[in-house]
Amino acid sequence: MRAFLSDYVAVTKYYLANTEQAKTDLHKAGFVRTPLPVYLKTSDWKRTPDGRVNVDSLKKLAVFMHEKLEWLEKPVNVDSMVDQSYLPN
Repeated sequence: MRAFLSDYVAVTKYYLANTEQAKTDLHKAGFVRTPLPVYLKTSDWKRTPDGRVNVDSLKKLAVFMHEKLEWLEKPVNVDSMVDQSYLPN
C-alpha cells in the first residue's frame, strides 16, 4: 500500500506540473474518449501534490448527502474512515 501511494503521489506531482502533456498522454493511451481539444480545456478535479484527502470537505459532503439529498441512511463518521498514515511524508 505504501508503494502504491508513493507512486500515486509521484504521478500526481507530475500531472500537476505537466497537466497538458499528462492529459494528452492519457488521451493517446485511450483512457479518455472525449475529443482531445475539448478534454484539454475541461476543468479538472482539485488535487493536492501530497495526495492527502481533504477531510473537512468530505465531512461537508457526507452531511449534505445525508441531510439534504437523503442518499445516506445514516450519518457517516468520516474521521473513522480516512487513514492518511500510509501516505509518504
